[in-house]
Amino acid sequence: MAMARLFTSISILVLFLAGCGGQAEVETSIEKKPDISTVVDTGREAYALAEKVELSLTVTNHDVEERRLFLNAKKPYVFEIKNFKGITIWKSQETGGGLELVEFYLPALDKKVYHDSWVPERLPLGEYSLIGYVPVAENLKGYRDSTTFYLVD
Repeated sequence: MAMARLFTSISILVLFLAGCGGQAEVETSIEKKPDISTVVDTGREAYALAEKVELSLTVTNHDVEERRLFLNAKKPYVFEIKNFKGITIWKSQETGGGLELVEFYLPALDKKVYHDSWVPERLPLGEYSLIGYVPVAENLKGYRDSTTFYLVD
């Protein structure tokens, strides 16, 4: 009941300010992400079946302040390979569930690079997608990148 009154009071105040020409700044974004970028790469555009595909994820903090995020995975990165239908056919690690949250530290104006590899076996030739991301507990989709590569003869 008290929450309903508080919400009503806030709504009336916002309407009053808007109606009087007052300028009320309203944050429209539910989530405010730090200035962090991610870039994923396979090193090459095409690989043969059974050839090891090298995967890398670069996470860069462009801010002048260090960043600490909470992860819902054992490692600070996840790689996923998807086929042309968008179905995940390989994942470097599981996330979420009953995993303990782990703190991820990224110094100011610094970057970290993570590597993994995957060997495609018994798959159709064609286009595949690599998605790399930082598995933050808040499930912010902004900490991810993707690229395509091809399996060829």
